[in-house]
Amino acid sequence: MDGAPPSAAAAAAAGGPAPFLLKTYDMVDDPSTNDIVSWSSCNASFVVWNPPEFARLLLPTYFKHNNFSSFIRQLNTYVSFFDFCCCLCFFLPIDHALALFLS
Repeated sequence: MDGAPPSAAAAAAAGGPAPFLLKTYDMVDDPSTNDIVSWSSCNASFVVWNPPEFARLLLPTYFKHNNFSSFIRQLNTYVSFFDFCCCLCFFLPIDHALALFLS
Protein backbone atom coordinates (compact mmCIF):
# COMPACT_ATOMS: atom_id res chain seq x y z
CA MET A 1 0.00 0.00 0.00
CA ASP A 2 1.43 3.38 -0.99
CA GLY A 3 -0.51 5.45 1.56
CA ALA A 4 -2.57 7.23 -1.11
CA PRO A 5 -6.26 7.71 -0.32
CA PRO A 6 -8.57 5.22 -2.04
CA SER A 7 -10.30 6.28 -5.24
CA ALA A 8 -13.95 7.25 -5.07
CA ALA A 9 -14.95 3.98 -6.78
CA ALA A 10 -12.85 1.90 -4.37
CA ALA A 11 -14.31 3.72 -1.36
CA ALA A 12 -17.86 3.16 -2.59
CA ALA A 13 -17.16 -0.54 -3.30
CA ALA A 14 -15.84 -0.91 0.23
CA GLY A 15 -19.08 0.52 1.64
CA GLY A 16 -17.75 4.07 2.00
CA PRO A 17 -19.37 7.30 0.90
CA ALA A 18 -20.74 7.59 -2.62
CA PRO A 19 -18.29 8.85 -5.27
CA PHE A 20 -20.42 11.99 -5.75
CA LEU A 21 -19.96 12.92 -2.09
CA LEU A 22 -16.23 12.21 -2.13
CA LYS A 23 -15.71 14.30 -5.27
CA THR A 24 -17.84 17.13 -3.92
CA TYR A 25 -15.91 17.10 -0.65
CA ASP A 26 -12.58 17.18 -2.48
CA MET A 27 -13.75 20.05 -4.68
CA VAL A 28 -15.01 22.15 -1.76
CA ASP A 29 -12.08 21.31 0.51
CA ASP A 30 -9.45 22.42 -2.04
CA PRO A 31 -8.14 25.83 -0.86
CA SER A 32 -7.28 26.80 -4.44
CA THR A 33 -11.02 26.89 -5.30
CA ASN A 34 -12.12 29.11 -2.40
CA ASP A 35 -13.00 32.04 -4.65
CA ILE A 36 -15.48 29.77 -6.48
CA VAL A 37 -16.66 27.37 -3.77
CA SER A 38 -15.72 27.06 -0.11
CA TRP A 39 -16.97 25.88 3.24
CA SER A 40 -19.38 28.19 5.03
CA SER A 41 -18.22 29.95 8.18
CA CYS A 42 -19.61 27.15 10.36
CA ASN A 43 -18.04 24.41 8.15
CA ALA A 44 -21.36 22.55 8.10
CA SER A 45 -22.24 23.50 4.51
CA PHE A 46 -20.58 25.00 1.49
CA VAL A 47 -21.09 28.14 -0.55
CA VAL A 48 -20.89 28.33 -4.33
CA TRP A 49 -19.69 31.92 -4.69
CA ASN A 50 -19.52 31.92 -8.47
CA PRO A 51 -21.94 29.43 -10.10
CA PRO A 52 -20.87 30.16 -13.72
CA GLU A 53 -17.19 29.52 -12.91
CA PHE A 54 -18.15 26.53 -10.77
CA ALA A 55 -19.91 24.99 -13.79
CA ARG A 56 -17.25 26.01 -16.31
CA LEU A 57 -14.08 25.13 -14.39
CA LEU A 58 -14.81 22.79 -11.51
CA LEU A 59 -17.66 20.51 -12.55
CA PRO A 60 -15.88 19.11 -15.63
CA THR A 61 -12.75 18.55 -13.55
CA TYR A 62 -14.57 16.34 -11.05
CA PHE A 63 -17.57 15.05 -13.02
CA LYS A 64 -18.43 14.09 -16.60
CA HIS A 65 -20.49 17.23 -17.17
CA ASN A 66 -20.56 20.98 -16.57
CA ASN A 67 -24.28 21.31 -15.81
CA PHE A 68 -24.89 23.17 -12.54
CA SER A 69 -28.56 22.09 -12.45
CA SER A 70 -27.52 18.44 -12.68
CA PHE A 71 -25.10 18.93 -9.80
CA ILE A 72 -27.87 20.48 -7.67
CA ARG A 73 -30.26 17.67 -8.62
CA GLN A 74 -27.70 15.07 -7.55
CA LEU A 75 -26.98 17.01 -4.35
CA ASN A 76 -30.70 16.95 -3.56
CA THR A 77 -30.60 13.17 -3.32
CA TYR A 78 -28.31 13.51 -0.29
CA VAL A 79 -29.88 16.56 1.38
CA SER A 80 -33.35 16.70 2.90
CA PHE A 81 -35.77 19.27 1.53
CA PHE A 82 -35.59 21.28 4.76
CA ASP A 83 -31.79 21.38 4.69
CA PHE A 84 -31.84 22.37 1.02
CA CYS A 85 -34.28 25.25 1.61
CA CYS A 86 -32.14 26.52 4.47
CA CYS A 87 -29.01 26.38 2.32
CA LEU A 88 -30.58 27.59 -0.94
CA CYS A 89 -29.17 31.06 -0.46
CA PHE A 90 -25.67 29.60 -0.81
CA PHE A 91 -26.28 29.21 -4.55
CA LEU A 92 -27.69 32.68 -5.18
CA PRO A 93 -25.90 35.95 -5.81
CA ILE A 94 -25.30 37.73 -2.51
CA ASP A 95 -27.96 40.42 -3.05
CA HIS A 96 -30.60 37.74 -3.69
CA ALA A 97 -29.39 35.69 -0.76
CA LEU A 98 -29.72 38.67 1.57
CA ALA A 99 -33.18 39.46 0.22
CA LEU A 100 -34.25 35.85 0.76
CA PHE A 101 -32.79 35.79 4.26
CA LEU A 102 -34.37 39.10 5.27
CA SER A 103 -37.82 38.34 3.82
